[in-house]
Amino acid sequence: MMREKSSGQRGLKVLVHAGGSARSFSVQTRLYSVVADLAAVLGPYLEAADILVKDAHALDAAAAADRRLRLIDAASLEGLDPRLWLDHHDLAAVSLSNEGQDDEQSSAVWSVLRTIEAAYWRRMKIVTYVDRYGSLNSAQEWLVARALKHVDLVLVSSPATVKKLKVLGVTNELFCTASGILLQRPPSEPLRRAVADRWRIDPAQHPIVVVCPREMFSTEPPVWTAVTQFTNRFVPSRVAPEDGKESRQRFIAQMAGYSDYLVKRHGAQVVFAAMKRPDQPITRAIQETMTERAHSRLISGADAALDELSSLLAVAALQVTARPTSLLLGSPFGVPPIALGDNPALEEMMREAGLTDYYLDYATPGFAMPNLFALDEALQERTERAFAHGEELREAVLKSHGSSAKRARQNRMLLGEWLIDTFFEGQAVLSQRLSIPA
Repeated sequence: MMREKSSGQRGLKVLVHAGGSARSFSVQTRLYSVVADLAAVLGPYLEAADILVKDAHALDAAAAADRRLRLIDAASLEGLDPRLWLDHHDLAAVSLSNEGQDDEQSSAVWSVLRTIEAAYWRRMKIVTYVDRYGSLNSAQEWLVARALKHVDLVLVSSPATVKKLKVLGVTNELFCTASGILLQRPPSEPLRRAVADRWRIDPAQHPIVVVCPREMFSTEPPVWTAVTQFTNRFVPSRVAPEDGKESRQRFIAQMAGYSDYLVKRHGAQVVFAAMKRPDQPITRAIQETMTERAHSRLISGADAALDELSSLLAVAALQVTARPTSLLLGSPFGVPPIALGDNPALEEMMREAGLTDYYLDYATPGFAMPNLFALDEALQERTERAFAHGEELREAVLKSHGSSAKRARQNRMLLGEWLIDTFFEGQAVLSQRLSIPA
């Protein structure tokens, strides 16, 4: 256990940056992982953690619970100059998303990479948490590889991502760990009851199915994003074929029809969860297209905290997701998953759990047409199997969670050892008091 800090011993001031908006469950998850590790390892030696994020007010409750957390609202991530904040900190701790499929995600990637670059030129120490590899274009991959060469400690969330980064030319020592969200305490019974009352769900009477869609097909003209911090050229953030509109409408109709099937066939209550801010429009469109929408709810980071989503997943009978984050949040409760998407990270997680049969390779990034046209039929077939073999699926998810949680504990071991060597070398008393959980 950590003892009280001796007088005269200054703690560390850390700038925490995850990119994106705090109104996104995915960003909240990545921020939680970094801050929880810092707090667990440093204890009273964490003097302040300044969280740099867009829509920071969404984290007001977390900041109120721990006065060391200070929120810096980045009104525009693309216009942000990290040099304005870095000079006042000892350490930059950043979480890097490996998805760049839309403008908001691309902007978040650029913002985090700029923070790494600026911290490097100020000779600051840098810790970077790297998400599972999702989908980046070639320019983004090149920038990620370049930026990571400046990082002092790189914690990578999966073996496949370690291999990918090495292929991209990253020469740092890469430590394979897992997301710290896997170590989050389960929501208490009073919180679960309060969340059930707020969202008007009754898991005792109706199976709860959490559905997490995402935009699969772009419907807007090409958008070009400047990357002047690193290069003198522009790169396209996405390409939007006209056929994407038709594919998007088909996806909405099929997901709405599938959700109606859940209500009629299984008596389910459907909880739609928009994991990221760009997911909110299509999630709302699916719900509004349902004929049984009275039996559905919609939750997003704009109106709920991360522990509310965890509380809903804790009582779910099934989740159907296109986002890796919901798999992470559901795994401590053994929620049987059906995964749907075009995301290598999602496929990797299902493979680790031995559930590739429940992964539907629906689309390919950059293509206007889906790989699977009879989506509703495929979902219904997997759902029948999932309900028939629910206990087997739960055991598989919990087994995979145990392995991943073991890797997640390595975050704190590695971070603690590195902090001692980097900031507290020679201070034997302080080093002995640093908390390094097993």
